[in-house]
Amino acid sequence: MAQIALIETKPTSTNFDKYFEFEFDRFALCSDSSVKKVLKKDVDLELNPDDYDWLILVGAEAFKQYTRKTSITEYNGKIIDEKFLALMNPAIIKFKPEAKKSFEDAVESISGYVSGELKIEKLSEDKCYGIQDKETAIAFLQKAIDHPLPYIALDSETSALYCRDGYMLGFSMSYEPDHGIYCDADVIDEDVEVKMQELFNKKTVVFHNAKFDLQWFIYHF
Repeated sequence: MAQIALIETKPTSTNFDKYFEFEFDRFALCSDSSVKKVLKKDVDLELNPDDYDWLILVGAEAFKQYTRKTSITEYNGKIIDEKFLALMNPAIIKFKPEAKKSFEDAVESISGYVSGELKIEKLSEDKCYGIQDKETAIAFLQKAIDHPLPYIALDSETSALYCRDGYMLGFSMSYEPDHGIYCDADVIDEDVEVKMQELFNKKTVVFHNAKFDLQWFIYHF
């Protein structure tokens, strides 16, 4: 049976047993529940992560303490370093009811990882890689054009929220399962633009956020 620890910032009355069917040991970074904001000096938990198969980190403070990452919202329900599982604090639902769905999805995801139903899949470098030269970019775009699937997935990385205020850093694209690239925008010249337009004319493009991404591609290219 997997050994699981659940770590929150400080002791609370939250009943985590109603969210998870598996058994776990429960800890708090700071044993003093009267501390309003737990700082590094307040952490008195002595726990060796190697003693557990999984550590569920509840809230931003516990998440940062063990992963050195700051955005628990970004990692909610995900694995970090193969054993840490991020979970937003359920107390936030009282103030932001719209967060309930995100919390429930994270609980389901964590339960899946613990049970073994969900697994980490690592893609090899021939399946997931970066492109920093024109020739490789054109070759990839041609493969996407020639591939039998009728659609591609496309997402942009930008320096600002509005296309007039910044520039495109690059784009991510995939034309088949378990395969994708990130292409630096510096390699996009007239030849690459022509090849991209040929691809867009042939395939259905699925954007992560079409309203946002389209304005950048139209304005800058």
